[in-house]
Amino acid sequence: MNENMRTILNPVIVLILLSFTVLPAHAGQLKYIRVGEYESMTRIVFEFDSTVKFNSPEIKSPGKITVDFLDTKTDNPALQKMRDRAGRIEKIEFVQKKSVLTANISLTVTSFNLKPFYLFTPDRLVLDIYWTSAPATSASTIPTT
Repeated sequence: MNENMRTILNPVIVLILLSFTVLPAHAGQLKYIRVGEYESMTRIVFEFDSTVKFNSPEIKSPGKITVDFLDTKTDNPALQKMRDRAGRIEKIEFVQKKSVLTANISLTVTSFNLKPFYLFTPDRLVLDIYWTSAPATSASTIPTT
């Protein structure tokens, strides 16, 4: 590479690299939570304003599910007061630690299977909780986004 080309490219490369460091990171925003009741399952839908990364939902103990949403926040305190008309969801609580928003879901029933999946436009994490006669031991594996 000749000296003139290097003289032109170096400032361009520096500007490109600086633009990546100066731009603020956009945290995803949790907008809505919906709960749907069906005969053999309950569906919980977490809807966001943009695509979010998350860790696969985990069954922490009988009747307890957690999921970590990375680079995500919520400004809506009403989301803390989720109620399930059928009484299978005791509560959904959120804990914000830096840029990680953790949803802690407490169920009134300990016998279930969990099937999580992600949908786009709008961006949603869906947790299908199938009620069974045997206690749950682990969640189905889905790729994180």
